[in-house]
Amino acid sequence: MIIGHRDTQFNSLKRLKKGDLIEVKTRHKRKQFKVTTLRIALNLQLNYIQSKNYNDTFDVEQSSLTLVTCYPFDSVLPNPIHRFMVRATAT
Repeated sequence: MIIGHRDTQFNSLKRLKKGDLIEVKTRHKRKQFKVTTLRIALNLQLNYIQSKNYNDTFDVEQSSLTLVTCYPFDSVLPNPIHRFMVRATAT
């Protein structure tokens, strides 16, 4: 799981569609993931998912990718209760 800010690094997530490709680059590797699910979840749901799957490092060899940011994208209020989640599988 990679978490980023909705108004900076992850602002482009709002343009993703199911089937789009995401390329992840590390210092030594590149890997593509295909978007399978776009979902809006409550912050509490994310906390549960994160507690069951949390890993503080990203391994490019993983077969799936989860990207998360705050939602809605254009909100001016801090700390919204919703999260936008993107799930993708390795191609």
